[in-house]
Amino acid sequence: MAKYKGMVTQEVLQESGVWQANGCNQYSFRNVGNVNVSIDNVNVLQPGESWEGPQMHPELEYFNIHKIDFDLANAPTFRMPVGGQNPPSTVVNPGDVIVRDTRLVVTKTKISS
Repeated sequence: MAKYKGMVTQEVLQESGVWQANGCNQYSFRNVGNVNVSIDNVNVLQPGESWEGPQMHPELEYFNIHKIDFDLANAPTFRMPVGGQNPPSTVVNPGDVIVRDTRLVVTKTKISS
């Protein structure tokens, strides 16, 4: 029988602001949009990049607070395919609309005994 059980959840952040870990055991950020996003004004994630928080440990809960900023002023001119799974495309076809896509996926793991 397993000693611990875990639950993985995801949420999507689409606006600049503050994100709190709220007692999870591990978390990560993945930029699935087409706008650069900074975490704590230190880590800049370009489209398709990710950042992993502290290592998972069943006896540690994290309550970190992170400042999230979407860089709309200097957003790259990428066209993001619908669905967000393909890498951003720099090929712009006639009639394409350049949309600023602000999506940062947060994956959180909570472990309990």
